[in-house]
Amino acid sequence: MVRRNGNAVPKYYWVSTPADTYEGGASSGTPIHFSQSHRIKTVRQVIVTEGILKADRITEFHDLPCIGIPGVHNFKETFAVDLKRIFPEIELALVAFDADFVNNPHVQDGLCKLVFNLAPVIETHILKWNLSDGKGLDDVLFNEREVNDEEC
Repeated sequence: MVRRNGNAVPKYYWVSTPADTYEGGASSGTPIHFSQSHRIKTVRQVIVTEGILKADRITEFHDLPCIGIPGVHNFKETFAVDLKRIFPEIELALVAFDADFVNNPHVQDGLCKLVFNLAPVIETHILKWNLSDGKGLDDVLFNEREVNDEEC
């Protein structure tokens, strides 16, 4: 994954080669990122956020492990079931998409789909904060602002 400078669109892009065009080519597959996943067994909770770099930043400021989804819609239908199979100890998933989900229909749609995916398998809460305190949870934690959670 490469982050582009300035206001480039898209902000991130994945380096890959189409396997059907290049012999030995490979897709990036937009993988899910785990930050401090070894801690899931002891804390039994995980934060799920949008963004790989954001997941790493969150674990710098918070004691909970974090999963970074590479885009608000980039997770499989089996995400929750796979997560519970890999980490059966998870009791609580805290979803922390950017605070603009309130007025950004694309982010709001991704958040709803993720919650509907997780909630039947793992107790799920949504983390919320004032947008003025930071767009992402990483910014809010860096700014030492308050975060609230709401049960789904």
